[in-house]
Amino acid sequence: MIKLSSLILGVLLLAGCAGNNPADPYEKYNRKVYAFNTTLDEVLLKPVATGYRAVTPNLVRDGIGNAIDNLTEPRNMVNNLLQGRITAFLESTHRFVFNSTFGLGGLVDLTSTFKLPEYKASDFGMTLAYYGWEESSYFLLPFLPPRTFRDQVGLGVDVFITDPRVYVMDVKGEVIVAVVDNVNARSNLLEADKLSKKISLDNYVFQRESVLQHRNNQLRKSGIDVPDQSYNDEDDDEFSISDIARQNAQ
Repeated sequence: MIKLSSLILGVLLLAGCAGNNPADPYEKYNRKVYAFNTTLDEVLLKPVATGYRAVTPNLVRDGIGNAIDNLTEPRNMVNNLLQGRITAFLESTHRFVFNSTFGLGGLVDLTSTFKLPEYKASDFGMTLAYYGWEESSYFLLPFLPPRTFRDQVGLGVDVFITDPRVYVMDVKGEVIVAVVDNVNARSNLLEADKLSKKISLDNYVFQRESVLQHRNNQLRKSGIDVPDQSYNDEDDDEFSISDIARQNAQ
């Protein structure tokens, strides 16, 4: 918790001098959407997540998180192929096969047991960055987690085209998975949420800087060059500050 607190404090200090970020040219619009999404979270998602956390053991929440991550592996596989990253494709395939079979459908993450490659997310937003769309403006949409405009486009392509789940699940199944994913992910952010609100700050800026920093680090680790951020946590993989702000699992 001390380490986590120090990371949050680091972002808060940066947030104080990051009010005018050139990556956020639509800030006036974004703040309105942020206010709407925050209100929706406070009156709906957060209370549900709080109740869910109160009645659900850590082991169960971890298992659900593992299963959701496992369901995203086919999407990772497709986008790794689109990016020509054959090794990453094989690693995602390896993880998916082992966790789906021996890991009880993904409920148990066998990364340590079988010395599997670490989970690495890949999506169409990353694919777009790989093919040249490296810089993108921060752009919020109602009901959706914070992303750049590129990644909002990428999400749409993943949801309707590149994610194999769309071809094997009906709409009801997809909605159920999305709801469970968001509630489970939100429940894991409750403590960080309390911690950040103890300090006076612009929560909009905190969220924006966290999301942009985390995404840029993801892209760099995949070999995609992006501009440097003012805060760099490449030497601290245990806690990523934008994981604190994460509201969509994958």
